Amino acid sequence: MRILIRITCTGFAIVILTLTTNLAARAQTRINDRFAAVNGIRLHYLIAGKGNPVILLHGYAENSHMWRPLMVELARVIQ
Repeated sequence: MRILIRITCTGFAIVILTLTTNLAARAQTRINDRFAAVNGIRLHYLIAGKGNPVILLHGYAENSHMWRPLMVELARVIQ
């Protein structure tokens, strides 16, 4: 019985990892990296889609990569 539970859990984990990896791969192809110099400071930002801007800010100990899957979905909706 324990082996069946382990196999099932492993299968679910593989499916979840495959789906999230697929979303991240799609996000990489539709998002452009840009840089801007503001008051002598170099800022990095990401851009995707068209229309009015939506600002997504990450918190401390995070980075912009956490927003990439959401950016793809937002770019699809906003276009």
